[in-house]
Amino acid sequence: MAQEKAAKEGEWVQILCAFCGGTGKNPSSAAKCPACGGRRKVGVRTPYYQCAYCQGSGASGNMTCTVCKGTGVVTLDGPVEVCPACRGRGRDMGSPLRLSCPVCEGKGVVPSLA
Repeated sequence: MAQEKAAKEGEWVQILCAFCGGTGKNPSSAAKCPACGGRRKVGVRTPYYQCAYCQGSGASGNMTCTVCKGTGVVTLDGPVEVCPACRGRGRDMGSPLRLSCPVCEGKGVVPSLA
């Protein structure tokens, strides 16, 4: 079995759409998936990390996640660390409304200062 070449930082790669699970269809209707436009895959830049706000599902309720736009992943340049404000959860810990963390904007990670 051939090994897939590891992508270099900053390269664009295609990954399976998290919102529709790669079906190309909106899970709540017969329409095209709003995240991938029916293409089943989405292009993301490396390195990418699982979206903390939707836990990689690409969904927030029946809608696409407002943080990752339905891809299930987020990108940040350079080294990252777990967000100290939300401890990597992507949610504002003081809000009962399930708002995204104001420090990491729902990503769960922030650029590393080291």
